[in-house]
Amino acid sequence: MNNKIIDLHGKDEIEATKIILMAIMDFENGSISSLEIITGNGGTLRRVLENILEDEGYSWHHKNNNLGSYIIKK
Repeated sequence: MNNKIIDLHGKDEIEATKIILMAIMDFENGSISSLEIITGNGGTLRRVLENILEDEGYSWHHKNNNLGSYIIKK
């Protein structure tokens, strides 16, 4: 199993949503063992990610208290 880091810098909401959902599918089917998603400090992508994670039933914490870096948990 591998770790996956996704950096959403420069992505728009639609593109970010697709990338997030694909990563969650990989996480769910066990092809990756840990998932970090980097949104940066802008509020839009953070809200998109948090909404998706809440809808899908995932919890998260911020890496090193960095509000733009999410460690996803099952």
